Amino acid sequence: MNKWQQGDVQAEAVDVLPNNAEKLKTLVLREGEQTGHMHQVIGDAMLFRDPSNSDIMFLEVGLGGAVVTHQTHGPIELSQGNWRVTPTYKYEDPVRRQQVRHTVFD
Repeated sequence: MNKWQQGDVQAEAVDVLPNNAEKLKTLVLREGEQTGHMHQVIGDAMLFRDPSNSDIMFLEVGLGGAVVTHQTHGPIELSQGNWRVTPTYKYEDPVRRQQVRHTVFD
């Protein structure tokens, strides 16, 4: 698996984490503003933030593996590796008059 998505959170595999990535004290990838639901990692993992872009995080999963959980989405099992995690956003496109999902990738 090179990519995964769970609701408004997506990730792609990366070889290494950036040297300047800042370690976070949490394993919450994203929290719902209205529902309180959250995308959370459980297991052998550490979460880092890109200091130049607060929307981008990096997830380092150790040998023990980890699971990405959410109250209304199915779990995603991850084996050892590194992930670049970014949010997706939904918005109304007035020209096409439909919801569009915008992906945040550099």
